[in-house]
Amino acid sequence: MNIIKNLESALVKHGAEHTASTLGDRTKYIGMSDIAKGAECLRSAVAGKLGVKGKNNCLNKQLILQRGHWFEGGLVEALRGNSQPFFEQLEIAVNVDGVPIKGHLDMVFLSADEIHVVEVKSMEVIPNEIYQSYKMQLYAQLGFLEKYFNEPCFSLQDSHVEILHQSLTLSEIVEQTFNMKLSSNPSIKGSILAVSMTEAKSFDGFEPDANRTLQAELIAKEIWQNSQELLNGHKTLNDVEYCLKFYPLCDWCEVQNNCPKFTAVKLANDNFDSFINDLKQMKIDKKKLAELIKIKENNLIKFYQNNNLINDWLETVNYRFKVSDINGRNTINIKELCKEIKLIIGESQVETLIQKHTKQGNPYSRLQISKL
Repeated sequence: MNIIKNLESALVKHGAEHTASTLGDRTKYIGMSDIAKGAECLRSAVAGKLGVKGKNNCLNKQLILQRGHWFEGGLVEALRGNSQPFFEQLEIAVNVDGVPIKGHLDMVFLSADEIHVVEVKSMEVIPNEIYQSYKMQLYAQLGFLEKYFNEPCFSLQDSHVEILHQSLTLSEIVEQTFNMKLSSNPSIKGSILAVSMTEAKSFDGFEPDANRTLQAELIAKEIWQNSQELLNGHKTLNDVEYCLKFYPLCDWCEVQNNCPKFTAVKLANDNFDSFINDLKQMKIDKKKLAELIKIKENNLIKFYQNNNLINDWLETVNYRFKVSDINGRNTINIKELCKEIKLIIGESQVETLIQKHTKQGNPYSRLQISKL
């Protein structure tokens, strides 16, 4: 029995079944994640609507793709212990100029005068700035929630995918679920909750924006129109606009292998495969080694601190060591500084100063490797 192969196939099957049961047939509507994807690469979003599948079936990719559902399920169970009511996977279903659009909101926290939407994102490493596509997804959710607040387009399922409420206004579904009345004009806010195996970070301050809502609608229409043209044989997938710039999520695209962006010259010499395999393994080993080094360093630091020593050396047979407290590095928040300076000398003067003192670094070569 090959347990890894079994696990791999089981994850692929489970992922497909989970998507079908909770989100329905995603080829029949434009979802908020489709809009987010379309904001970065229209070709990838259109391929998703046509049900085109690629090579994301290997175990490591499936573990990463599906851990978001596991994180979200665990977070929901934990948050139910708090007293504040919230919806899980609240659905918004609307039709915009003939284009069916649905949103499935991860979590919607409620009080009488505030609605707070939380979009959960699972990540290996949490960045300082969240991806633009994730922002677009949340802005679309907030915008549609605000625009269709009083329309009977909200639905809710339970954990067994049984329909609890269907085609109600948001106020109606809140009252029937929680016996709570929303104010006629509640504030609508949103956050992106980034979660890794070791930390969590909330990116806050999102509110509905009319321009972003219009942008989301236009992207949805573009995805739908291109999908229909492909289905009718009026164009091919490679006729659809695609992301030309560097984009880190290209490696996760289902249709990257035949994307014009990655048009390749086939090498006759297969020695490069083993060379690149060695390089990738070295990078994996380097990462593991760095983690082990950090663990051993922390063990020594904790041992030193637990002995209540201050700036004293500890001596072994061959080494001596001590732990010193070092002040953190001073950094400047350029964005906030510019805001302050603009109030003093004016916006045009600030832009001139920034350009005057901006220095471009030397060009360099960047190696990109993707698994086929």
